[in-house]
Amino acid sequence: MADTTRWITITLHQGPLDGSTTRIDAGAPPRGLALPSERCEYAGGRCWYQPDYEGRWVWRHDLPPDAE
Repeated sequence: MADTTRWITITLHQGPLDGSTTRIDAGAPPRGLALPSERCEYAGGRCWYQPDYEGRWVWRHDLPPDAE
């Protein structure tokens, strides 16, 4: 079966991953992304990014490793 996912590349703004890019499914974009980063405030934690009202993916806060 062919992969019909339409991937798009987004740029992350602000926070520890500012300027980094990642790919998401354009057909079903997530409400937010929790991305692992060594630059996170918490050792072993993740950086939380969400789209703003203009569609830019902006850093909101860091999550500790045990956060769901």
